Amino acid sequence: MINRKIRNATKVEFDWVKFDSKLELYCYKALREAKIPFELKKKFVSVEKFKYMWESIREISHYPDFFLYEHNIILDTKGFANDTYPIKTKLLKKYFHDNWLEYKITTPKNQKEVNEFINNLTNLWTKNKEWTQAIK
Repeated sequence: MINRKIRNATKVEFDWVKFDSKLELYCYKALREAKIPFELKKKFVSVEKFKYMWESIREISHYPDFFLYEHNIILDTKGFANDTYPIKTKLLKKYFHDNWLEYKITTPKNQKEVNEFINNLTNLWTKNKEWTQAIK
């Protein structure tokens, strides 16, 4: 496993924040415009560091682009995933499963998928809010 650089990604800066791609910046702006609260580059550790005989094994961690904490959603924009992404994602899903954490991982690959995700999320949130107010 080599962990190759992201293909066709142009690093950009906006609001004093460095983004790994233009798609990540687009998602950042769309989330802010939709007023969806999020945390940038939250660290998730899927395998803790440990000792194996005399060798120290480093942790396996994942820093997704956005963590939507009010919805328990991990949003990781990926135009083209590198070779380590599928393995790290599987380890993260296994960690969530083993620890009874109900986080959904979604990976929009273009601006259209980002827009669809945000529209679906805001529509669901609006319907849920209306339903909650109706039963009061």
